[in-house]
Amino acid sequence: MYQRFYGLRELPFELTPNPRFVYFSRRHREALSNLQYGLFSAKPVTVLIGEGRIDQAAKRLSELQRKLSVDEYDALRRRVAVGWMKAGDLVRADSAVSRDSSVEGLALSGRIRLYQGDLRGAAELFQAAGLRLEAWRSDADRLFALVIGSPA
Repeated sequence: MYQRFYGLRELPFELTPNPRFVYFSRRHREALSNLQYGLFSAKPVTVLIGEGRIDQAAKRLSELQRKLSVDEYDALRRRVAVGWMKAGDLVRADSAVSRDSSVEGLALSGRIRLYQGDLRGAAELFQAAGLRLEAWRSDADRLFALVIGSPA
């Protein structure tokens, strides 16, 4: 019916997807590139986090925790925290890295505190991570501008 009406040479819909008709948007190409990198670099776990998939990534990460080294698990947990941070869920992001005492974990906790408006806490965490003021000054300046411009 479709073929004759629309002048198609083959059926447009099948039970299994036809790879000839796949469209790769920029985000699809980026995800495919990340997957290929994970496969070719023999990484034990490759994480793709998209909008609305952060909870699924966190759940899967907790399932894989026993199979990962501590460093691998912590690095992936930080990536999940960044996903929550970008989604605006700062409480969950903070709880994901609250016990992470690595330089990366402390710096990420500092960024989260900065976005929460806790400038003193952010400065302490950045200092504990060994970062200098210049490393986070642009974010702090933007936040100061927001705080000063906000009604009390």
